[in-house]
Amino acid sequence: MKKSFLFIAAAVFILASFNIKASENFPYSEILNSPPDSNGVSVFQGTNDPWVEKELAGMTLEEKAAQIVFPRARGSYESSDSPEFYRLEHLVKDLKVGGLIFFNSGIYDQSILINKLQRMSKVPLLIASDFERGVAMRAADATVFPYNMGLGAADDSALTYKMGQIIAEEGKAIGVQQNYSPVSDVNNNPRNPIINVRSFGDNDKLVERLSLAMIKGLQDGGMIATAKHFPGHGNTDVDSHRHLPVITGNLSELEKVELPPFQSDINHGVMSFMIGHLAVPALEPDTSLPSTLSHNIITGLLKDKMGFEGLIVTDAMNMHAITNSFNSAQAAVMAVQAGNDAVLYPENAVEAINAIVDAVKEGKISESRLDYSVRKILLAKKWSGLEKSRFIDIDKIPEHVGTKAHWDIADKLARKSITIVKDENHLIPLSSDPNLKYTSINLLDSPTDRDDRFFNMQLKRRVGTLKVIRISPESEDKDYDDALNSAESSEIIILSTYLKVRAYEGDLLLNKEQEKLVKKILDLGKPVVMLSHGNPYILADFPNVKTYVCNYGDTEVSEKALAQALFGECDVTGKLPITIPGTGAVYGTGLQIKQSALRNESIPYSPGESQRFAGVDSVVNAAIQDSAFPGAVLLVAQNGKILHEKAYGHYMYDINSGPISTNTMYDLASLTKVTATTTAAMICYDRGLFKLDDKVAKYLPAFGKNGKENVTIRNLLVHDSGLRPDIKSYRAY
Repeated sequence: MKKSFLFIAAAVFILASFNIKASENFPYSEILNSPPDSNGVSVFQGTNDPWVEKELAGMTLEEKAAQIVFPRARGSYESSDSPEFYRLEHLVKDLKVGGLIFFNSGIYDQSILINKLQRMSKVPLLIASDFERGVAMRAADATVFPYNMGLGAADDSALTYKMGQIIAEEGKAIGVQQNYSPVSDVNNNPRNPIINVRSFGDNDKLVERLSLAMIKGLQDGGMIATAKHFPGHGNTDVDSHRHLPVITGNLSELEKVELPPFQSDINHGVMSFMIGHLAVPALEPDTSLPSTLSHNIITGLLKDKMGFEGLIVTDAMNMHAITNSFNSAQAAVMAVQAGNDAVLYPENAVEAINAIVDAVKEGKISESRLDYSVRKILLAKKWSGLEKSRFIDIDKIPEHVGTKAHWDIADKLARKSITIVKDENHLIPLSSDPNLKYTSINLLDSPTDRDDRFFNMQLKRRVGTLKVIRISPESEDKDYDDALNSAESSEIIILSTYLKVRAYEGDLLLNKEQEKLVKKILDLGKPVVMLSHGNPYILADFPNVKTYVCNYGDTEVSEKALAQALFGECDVTGKLPITIPGTGAVYGTGLQIKQSALRNESIPYSPGESQRFAGVDSVVNAAIQDSAFPGAVLLVAQNGKILHEKAYGHYMYDINSGPISTNTMYDLASLTKVTATTTAAMICYDRGLFKLDDKVAKYLPAFGKNGKENVTIRNLLVHDSGLRPDIKSYRAY
């Protein structure tokens, strides 16, 4: 049943005073051509900086060794006598590590902890984190962005640049100066279990373009960007958290696919590189030696041949690609010898520091070599402004983190990312007809996750008859039977796959029972919409699916955008940033569908947001108070989205008649005034074709007769022209 609404022309026209703007187009024409120095990489070319040299001169050998070690930290509440706080205090106050890497955190907990640790530290700490898809990846309540492959599907360099700026602003607001992003890997192996949707795609030019946009956005925003995982983690089906992957491409293949994005990052001023734990026989003959520990790859290739002069950091040294063969002491020393400037997340930080000290004393590493890396870390700290201010202004965090403007960019990117790979039976846009029976079957790769919950909430807002069934690795036979029976009795089946990139898991596939269920459902011959909320390559296992849509990840903005796209509430413009083998779905595939329904964004973002329409509300409430009408429903929409939807008053003038709701149905009259005349007037006004107080006779001279000479356009729109209602004015023409 469709809603009908009472519109009030006078109230709608008040919107002109609110200055509601259409989406901005962020300038990008100069980003690609801006010189590297504008982003800060030149800081590492400087020598004899007074602050840096003073700090370096005041360090002992042990303190220098500690400066290049970055242990892990968690930004959760810790009492001052907890073992975890003692550990961090010892690392910072006693050993004097150069910085910390923060993982899962609360915004305020992390900020308070960082301030405490910065007070303890002799030299300001360089704080780093993985913000590949936004600060919310590590600190809940910050702005959530789509996965990188979603950005690849959107292929909007300007919005990606803006995303980088937002990450920089939010990260700096909670005390983080370095982001271990972007992922510049080309995902050229469809079975890659750990890069996958973390990559922008399988096309090196696309990866170049978006990596560069992210780097520029981050560094223009004052945050150190880190290209990873050099020399390229895309062409493998092994997770380096578990084993040492082998990149089998020959040198010409590497130079054609893997290396160009990294070279572009260097040419355009990226400040930092992260080395991946990868065996690359074409670059390092010793296949037992990870890139992280290879002098040939780091010094010979990255520094000498490719010309990188910035900060080089290892990937996390607690990963099994390292620990399966080396202990903390061995790995730390070899990492420095290979050319790394910072050793991240060693399994035992104390052992790593002591080993570096011993290596200098034994002549395995020169102290000047150690000074070289410490100097670069200090220069990075100065570039970040830490020598002037190392503390977080906690009171100002809400002004910079998770703001409406930031969420608007995230939503826009998410909508642009949605990709309709195929829709052979033209099911999209889906219908919200309450008489249709929908079943949503969700196939999850974890028995504990509730990754599908938010998306099903979105569906239920649009489909009242929706039945939801979850199938996880621990589901029993009766769960599978229930899913199949529900599919048999449904008219439309929404089949969602949640295959998520997870460290230490090893694959991104459905289990055998889930595969069998999908095939049985497809064999029913019913309308099926298959959705990938993660690994998009799953289509290769079910190439006969007729409708297939990707959002590349289960972040809330991507899940909301997917629901909007399915029901026609936004344009669908995303294109595959990959090729899915065996399906005909090649790079660039994507159906383009225009918006056909209003998108509801009327829920106020904040009390301040709701005040935007206070003037409109007051007009409607005043009319009810004056008994112009007993009740009304007002809907304000712009550019295809609902900005404000609200019900006022009662069914009749009797207050006991019941309140109006947004579902109240009206028998409307005089629709032309609202849907045609008022809308046309608003468009003409926006275009500057007339002013509200212009006389009608200025544009229609014949109108200015018989007492109508002074009637204005405003008079007509608000029905106060002053003419007697009982005069048949039309006869006077």
